[in-house]
Amino acid sequence: MIKNEFEYQIVGREISITGYKGSDTNIIIPDKIDDNDVTSIDYEAFKDCTSLQQVNIPQSITSIKDGAFVCCEALEIINIPDGCISIGDRAFMNCYSLQTIIIPESVISIGMSTFARNKKLVNNSNYFIQNNMILNYCGSDTVVNTPDDVTVIGAFAFCDCTLLQSITIKEGCTLIGDFAFSGCTSLQSVTIPDGCTSIGEYAFTGCVSLENIIIPKSVTSIGDAVFTDCEQLITNEMHIVNNIFCEYFGEDIIVTIPEGVTSIADGAFRCCSSLQKVNIPESVTSIGEGAFMFCDSLKIVNIPNGCTSIGEDAFLGCNIKDRNIWNQFFSSVKRMLAIARNFFVKN
Repeated sequence: MIKNEFEYQIVGREISITGYKGSDTNIIIPDKIDDNDVTSIDYEAFKDCTSLQQVNIPQSITSIKDGAFVCCEALEIINIPDGCISIGDRAFMNCYSLQTIIIPESVISIGMSTFARNKKLVNNSNYFIQNNMILNYCGSDTVVNTPDDVTVIGAFAFCDCTLLQSITIKEGCTLIGDFAFSGCTSLQSVTIPDGCTSIGEYAFTGCVSLENIIIPKSVTSIGDAVFTDCEQLITNEMHIVNNIFCEYFGEDIIVTIPEGVTSIADGAFRCCSSLQKVNIPESVTSIGEGAFMFCDSLKIVNIPNGCTSIGEDAFLGCNIKDRNIWNQFFSSVKRMLAIARNFFVKN
């Protein structure tokens, strides 16, 4: 349905704005349509509204969905009303002109990459920070120390900061988001504090100058393709951090993963088309999602007895035909289930 160039749908007695057919630079979203409250801005409702510069959102809005204003390149000013509870993934991504946005305390959920690549948006010196999360860095410094009290480096926060050469992330930060430093082509040195537990996928992809990175033992989760194209950092064909096998860069037909490795990360061997056989040590307990995806020559893999977890699509597109591989895994799962049953029976 359409009214005054706003597309919408009715759910119960509430209205969700689903699209906009106009070309105005300044719009006011109505708080009611036909006596029904407008409560949400739906998925990609204003996507690619390139003429839009300012939006007034009514007090009735409680949620802004994923990609609601993505790629509104001219958008400069937007108000988030008191009463809004959630802002979805990529809601304001690629709004390159966005300079002013006020987020009220009522907002308790902000999605991934919500303000990614909005290099004019700041509220704290060169940063845009919300709920102790760095959502954007807009500076041109070559050496950066993150502000005190930051607990999360958000997705894309420093993406394509090509002047950045060194960053020290201060104590208290526990998570580095997806693509956080991707494309920082001059970045040479990174210090990650003790207490950080997770590094998101592609976090340092394309950091072609990266030579030194300190990763504490507290990091137990490393995403897919974290160090892809970090040509100065990779000193051999295997990149292993804190006993996590992160990525393989070689072209061998037979690979032996070193003893002591406890997990194989998501996508670690993805698209290694020359790989035919992998020897996995007994120390490995988990194999991540897509770990060997599209290794179309892979025929032989040993799943160790202690492995209890194989991620989704781990061997998708492989040429494995040996049933013993799967029998090894299923027997380890059976042992795990037997332990669980015994625990609950005894307790």
